Amino acid sequence: MDETQALFADDDSSSVNVKELLVFGLARSRYLVLFLVLLGAAGGVLVAAMEPNTYSSTAKLILRVGQREKMNAEVGTGLVDVQGGSSRSTVHMSDEMHLLNDPAIYERVAREIGTEEVLDVADPRAADNEETALHTKLFHALQARFLGLPEVLAKDEETSREEAGTKRVQLAGRALYARTLVSTDRDSSVITVTHAANSPERARNVTQALAQAFVDRHKEQFSVQRHVDQLRDGLRTVTRRLEGIQGRYEDHTGSCGFFDVHSQKPVLMADIESLDTQLYSSELEREGAVLELAAIDTRLRTHEEYRAALVTQKGDVGSLQVPVQERINLEKEYDLKIDGVDEEVRRLGLESERLRVKKETLDSRSESLKSRLEKQYLELSRLRSCESVHDGMESHIEEERSRYTHLVDRLARYEALAGLDESNLQVLLPARIEPEKIGPKRKRLLMFGLLAGASLGMVLAVARQLLDKRLRYPTTMERELGVPMLAAVPEIKP
Repeated sequence: MDETQALFADDDSSSVNVKELLVFGLARSRYLVLFLVLLGAAGGVLVAAMEPNTYSSTAKLILRVGQREKMNAEVGTGLVDVQGGSSRSTVHMSDEMHLLNDPAIYERVAREIGTEEVLDVADPRAADNEETALHTKLFHALQARFLGLPEVLAKDEETSREEAGTKRVQLAGRALYARTLVSTDRDSSVITVTHAANSPERARNVTQALAQAFVDRHKEQFSVQRHVDQLRDGLRTVTRRLEGIQGRYEDHTGSCGFFDVHSQKPVLMADIESLDTQLYSSELEREGAVLELAAIDTRLRTHEEYRAALVTQKGDVGSLQVPVQERINLEKEYDLKIDGVDEEVRRLGLESERLRVKKETLDSRSESLKSRLEKQYLELSRLRSCESVHDGMESHIEEERSRYTHLVDRLARYEALAGLDESNLQVLLPARIEPEKIGPKRKRLLMFGLLAGASLGMVLAVARQLLDKRLRYPTTMERELGVPMLAAVPEIKP
């Protein structure tokens, strides 16, 4: 046995398995574990060398919410005032953060500063100076060997240059988005923009470009000119709609024949009332003439019967046994009565003729009045059928005119404000060059490599110990043979 075996020969058997697996296993595979630890450290150094240096730059923006941010789509179309907008018309910081995270902003910045500035890896030796430590310079030199220009886009013969440029801009925009942190504190109006790049100058330049792009995007979103354009479009729409409604109104007025329904309706109602009164009077007068004519006819029949009776009585006078003179006097008396009756009959006949003419005249007048009244009622019915359409059109025209006047007034005010259009999102602190690196964390990578090598070595050592079935230790012999060991002879090297 060697010294390690002898060292643990007298220990109790309760911990023999742990010793065999860990202590004895590590002791047997110590060179393997040491090799893996060194290999892990070398891997950590290699990974650290392959990672480019990372620098950051920070800019701060401040948001001052004003009237522009309170304008929404309803305000822009002139439907409501700024004070009478929706219940949530003011922009909140969360809305602003969503706006600034628009991928189109990052693609615009990538197009402005150039995709090479975003995608190409900077030379790590560019930041070295006289104050840089020697080991850092050596590491940068090693790092530069591993760094190269990665293939950003696959070379496809069927892809046109324009499509390749668009893809490259999109890729650069996504890279900018991934390396940029836009944040704000709670209940704060300050927005912090931090960008990480391979060199301090590139980080500063990109951060400045992003800050300006954010300011421009806010100005575009909440620009007064945008609302001016919306108001002009709305004004043109209302003008076309108003002209169309007025044209239809004139066409409908011509087809109905009423130039002014509201003024013509009272006149027509007055005419109908006058005709109705005249017809009623004519009917009453006719009824009176009819009654008088009936009374005259009755009197005529009575007088004719009375005359017939007088004629009969006169004829009977000749048969009377009276003196001649008395008979003559009686006949004369009857003649006078008959003449009186005849005179009254003639008078009643003339009166009856007059009443018949009057009745015929009244009948003709009533028919004329009825015909005129029927025409007026037909005219009133036609007017009423047009009245509802006219009222709807006139109401619509008044609404459009009111809206037109409102839009003209609002457009005049907004055009006056458009000349003073500024962004309420402004740069509070511009980006600066920060020479201190923020990555990669090389010590962390080295420690991770050491830990990974040590862990792998321990796993392999334990696995080697478990797979070894030979009797190497006293505890193993006692456990396998079931008898205690009396003595151990150490290994004697020649």
